[in-house]
Amino acid sequence: DIAVPAGVTDVALQLSGNTMGPGISGFIQVDLGGSLIVSGNYLLAYDGTDGNKLVLGIADAKAFMGVDNADGRIGVEASIDGLGLLIDLDNGGAFAMSGSGAVSLVGLDGLSAGGTLYAEVNQLGTRIDKTITIPTTTGSTDVNLTFADGTDVFRFGGDITFSIPDLLDVGGTVDFALLPSGRVEVAITDANITVSAFEFEFLSLG
Repeated sequence: DIAVPAGVTDVALQLSGNTMGPGISGFIQVDLGGSLIVSGNYLLAYDGTDGNKLVLGIADAKAFMGVDNADGRIGVEASIDGLGLLIDLDNGGAFAMSGSGAVSLVGLDGLSAGGTLYAEVNQLGTRIDKTITIPTTTGSTDVNLTFADGTDVFRFGGDITFSIPDLLDVGGTVDFALLPSGRVEVAITDANITVSAFEFEFLSLG
């Protein structure tokens, strides 16, 4: 099923002057029997200001994967605050991407997990400073795709929490970066672990 809010067309033609060519934009919602639900605003456009590039912007998107029935939801929920993708059609599909959002477990009594996430990739070898304006039901949302120079970047991470009430709490910030040598560098900061039972704390680290 594909549903479109009142007043918003599912596909619209967007013209953005000389910097962004004709594109399609709108709101999409897909429900695959309750096991996978995805919705959000998007813009897909051609950019010919510096070669031939394809631009994709996503804003205020949500996704759920799991079981959704009369008893409630059990599974994983994710949200994308904003994601910008720039694909160089003249350079074998090399791309730059930047986005952030959140993920969490839902419907599992006695267990909570989730956190905020980010991803940054720049394979284009050049400085990027682009604003992607995505039409929404209430106006528009700007997604910024910015890299100060052409350094090859491939990193992702975020703040993660995991909790079993009155037993275990784990949290911290994890960052992954792919180095030019091919090695993956992992940095963990502000980590904390607490083990407790019957309101007594047995172990606390961080």
